[in-house]
Amino acid sequence: MKNYTLLLFITLFAASCQQVAAQTLTAVYNTGNSPLPDNEVRCIATDANGTTWIGTTNGLAAYNGAEWVVYTTGNSPLPENNIRSLGIDAANRIWIGTFSSGLALFDGNEWQTYNSSNSGLPDNYVKSIAFDNDGQKLWLGLSGGLAMYDGINWLFYNAIGSDVLLNNVNDVVFDPEHHIWVCTVNGGLVTFTKNQQLFAYKVSNSGVPDNTLLAIAADAQNTKWMTTVVDGLGRFDGMNWQTYQTINSGIASNNTTDVCANLYNNDIWIGTANAGISIFTPAANLWTTLNTDNAGLPDNHITAFCINSNGTIWAGTKTGGLLQFYQDFTANSFTPHLQNSENKLFPNPCNGQICLPLTIPTTPTTTLTVYAAANGKTVLQQQFTQPCIHTVNLLSGCYFAALWQNKQLIFCQKFYVIH
Repeated sequence: MKNYTLLLFITLFAASCQQVAAQTLTAVYNTGNSPLPDNEVRCIATDANGTTWIGTTNGLAAYNGAEWVVYTTGNSPLPENNIRSLGIDAANRIWIGTFSSGLALFDGNEWQTYNSSNSGLPDNYVKSIAFDNDGQKLWLGLSGGLAMYDGINWLFYNAIGSDVLLNNVNDVVFDPEHHIWVCTVNGGLVTFTKNQQLFAYKVSNSGVPDNTLLAIAADAQNTKWMTTVVDGLGRFDGMNWQTYQTINSGIASNNTTDVCANLYNNDIWIGTANAGISIFTPAANLWTTLNTDNAGLPDNHITAFCINSNGTIWAGTKTGGLLQFYQDFTANSFTPHLQNSENKLFPNPCNGQICLPLTIPTTPTTTLTVYAAANGKTVLQQQFTQPCIHTVNLLSGCYFAALWQNKQLIFCQKFYVIH
């Protein structure tokens, strides 16, 4: 009877772990439980050191997983507390776009400010920040158009004839093929090629869902996903268009705000203004909704997304602060290249240690991370120089062991600790 009970526990726990860990809300940071300067989060970025930068309407915060640093006009040269966009350049410097005071650059020590009075920046409301694939040029989405800065010269695009309208830009992104995509207000989706050819996809000449687009993301297949105010989510694979709305899909709302392509598992995360988060798995045509009722979100108005190098997804809200999600890599379509029948953790369940026979040698460049399935928190992280994990100090429960090489996930498997 004891063995049967243990087996039943393991079976049920495995099933629940698979479901919970798929999209686990790990933490909520707000002004009540953290130094976050405001509960309205407008933008998020993660730098090369793993520090998450959070732009709010009342200052800028940096969080490295243990410590917070807050920058405001009162304690730093930050030109304005109302932060609207963030970007990290190739030198790991942070660029900060503001609502009305232009652009700030911070290298960790020195600050520099660009505005319409002291530089060629044509507009002081910086909505979006992007860098080209070579990391040499800075592109800015402005309330007055599109600007490019190469470190010396500024170039400005706004109204360009009757076919292309760039007088108000919401978002800018570069795809894997070095093309720039620009979300506009009333001008549709504008693209630039490497040869600076311009073309605007509008309702009149394409399947774009609306001429006003709020945000755009490109996935691993170079499919573009874009959000709209009232017309749901748009999808463009370079040839075909598709629109996802509540009437024809499982999306939670047609009022979509931001979008994030999870390159680790091909899921698409969509923020809404009134219904929380929709997660779309294209390969399975599967929709998942996370909201205040079923996932513990403090606010159903999602304002921003960011995914870091270990797959953690950050989300900003209108009134509920900052959300941190852990993503289970094994509960979806992503399969690391070492995930096969020969590479299995054993013994599983374990008590004391668990080992993994790999077809690649242990190396100091490989990192082992162990996550708790219940909440997604990292409980162990070390260089992978031996094939066994000591589990004596881990509580009984469900965990995920992940191996990373050059910031790429190469193995992830669930295991159980039973003391």
